[in-house]
Amino acid sequence: AQLGLAVGVVDREHRKRMSEVDNSFGAIIKSEKKYLKWLASQVGQRGRVLSIGIGTGIVEQTNLRSFSNHFVGIEPNEKRAKMARIDGIRVLAGDVHDLRLLLRQNGEGEKFDAVLMFEVMGYLRLPQVLNQLSAVMNENGEILMTTPILDNRIEGLASYAYQFFSWDETRKRLEDFGLNLTEVVFVKERIEGKNIAHHVQNISPEEATLVFMRAKFR
Repeated sequence: AQLGLAVGVVDREHRKRMSEVDNSFGAIIKSEKKYLKWLASQVGQRGRVLSIGIGTGIVEQTNLRSFSNHFVGIEPNEKRAKMARIDGIRVLAGDVHDLRLLLRQNGEGEKFDAVLMFEVMGYLRLPQVLNQLSAVMNENGEILMTTPILDNRIEGLASYAYQFFSWDETRKRLEDFGLNLTEVVFVKERIEGKNIAHHVQNISPEEATLVFMRAKFR
């Protein structure tokens, strides 16, 4: 049976305005709690974790103390970074495309066991970012990612400035950039009244609107 995780409507228009912080964001945290808890649970217990494009840290706040001894986020927008820091998350404000320099300048010289990239891939020059990540991750480190799927995205929930790809294109790009996908979970978002239900079991690529991936460098 499918597992339906009912969560409140998410105003994703804020993703268009990367320089702004939506005043209703606090309510979004609570209404998405079930889905965020599932997503955070996929991280598991890690030593050192780096989150790329952490935003306000809504996923990380859900399970931060459980899955990491040392956690660092990178966020290009200072306002969002400040919101994440309120809950004690260490966030470096800067361009993720310069992440090696940014980490070094802030005393983060040790390598990471896991990297989180939740719905940020479409904003990135991915080859440049992955090339740098390979140098700052431990040998058995994992990258955990989510990204919308071009063919099936819900109209109006994915209209922001994001570079979309089909599932086949997404998989090929990551493999071409030197990653092995070790786990893939397809997620279906469905509008139910004023809510969005996230289904995370028994979903085919043809039905999915979002994909969760776990990967390692070859």
